[in-house]
Amino acid sequence: MKNLTKKQKTIIGIALTALLATVGVIATILSLDKGFENAEQEEVQDPIELNLTLDYKEDPKDEYVINLDENEFTVITNEVTPEIDTSNIGETKHTVNVNEEEISLTVTVKDNRELTLSGETEFTVETEISKEDLEKMILDSFTEENVEEGNKIDFSFDYPENFDLEKEDSYEVTLLAEFSNNPKNKTNETITVIVQTHEEEQEEKEDSQDDKETSSNLNSSDSNDSGNSGSSDSNVSGNSGSSNSTASKPAPKAEPNPAPKAEPKPAPKPEPKPAPKPEPKPAPKPEPKPAPKPEPKPAPKPEVNVPSGIPSGATFVEKTGSEYGFLYSKKLSGSASLSKIIVDTNYSYVAFVGVDMNGERFILTYNGSSFSYSFFIPDLNDEDKQQISDIGNQFLNAYGL
Repeated sequence: MKNLTKKQKTIIGIALTALLATVGVIATILSLDKGFENAEQEEVQDPIELNLTLDYKEDPKDEYVINLDENEFTVITNEVTPEIDTSNIGETKHTVNVNEEEISLTVTVKDNRELTLSGETEFTVETEISKEDLEKMILDSFTEENVEEGNKIDFSFDYPENFDLEKEDSYEVTLLAEFSNNPKNKTNETITVIVQTHEEEQEEKEDSQDDKETSSNLNSSDSNDSGNSGSSDSNVSGNSGSSNSTASKPAPKAEPNPAPKAEPKPAPKPEPKPAPKPEPKPAPKPEPKPAPKPEPKPAPKPEVNVPSGIPSGATFVEKTGSEYGFLYSKKLSGSASLSKIIVDTNYSYVAFVGVDMNGERFILTYNGSSFSYSFFIPDLNDEDKQQISDIGNQFLNAYGL
């Protein structure tokens, strides 16, 4: 440095000064850039969004503590706007003030309900029933009374391609059910629909025909009695006529003389009249009276093997194919009652005919585990159904079904 000239020293000083100034400027610029970056980071920071999951119709608590990114937020329920409503299934957007800051809150209401169906799964109907009446019969079995608002169920039906209410057969129909306020929460039930002609109605027609025949026999009996009486009078008249004919035989010989026409005077001698009267009257009268008595129904009793173990008071009436008919007068727990029972050994069921609590005549079948109904579901209480089940089991056990 000592050997440097003054000029050289001046140049070096200027260079050092410029270098220091440049370093200072660079440091200042870097410091400003960092400040700008921090400011930008603060401005771009994502807003806080909280999530809360509740069950359907759950009563909200007074407050909830929610953890997000290692931060803890306390949500005061009363400060949430709009108000939380757990009867609305799905997501709803809200805002809430937390630490004097307005934060977004998403509330998710989860449907935790279990949809279960309870009703009869087998129905026996006659061929002339309409689809609307069939569906009403099924829904009457599955629809509950006094359902809480928000828990109502919408029903629909899915029929097989070959479904035909005018053709005797057994069909599997699917009953679909879903909550009215949440179609995603759904279930289904398989219903067996048996379409057949109404055997009980046919039996009633046969019984009615039997009654008509019995009435006809009785009328015939009365007619015979009346006829016998008329026959007796006719015989008497005939005898009188015969007497006249016998007395007039000589009349033709006297044709040349018309005067002898007065000869029929002997005709009034109806001496034989009393004789025929007692003969026809006593004989026919006893014959028609027994005619209506020999009814054919009691005759099969000794030929049909009626097993032991059937309920007391059941009287066997007739056997048709695989069906065994019984008269059975039984009053149930309420105002309902039974009047007739049919056991089918081929299909292993017991059919009951009776009157329900509303005075309506009903027909139902029992297969040892469940009931099926014809036309409509009778008004029977649980005790009535239990009694019918017990009676049905006695018949099924007696026949080994």
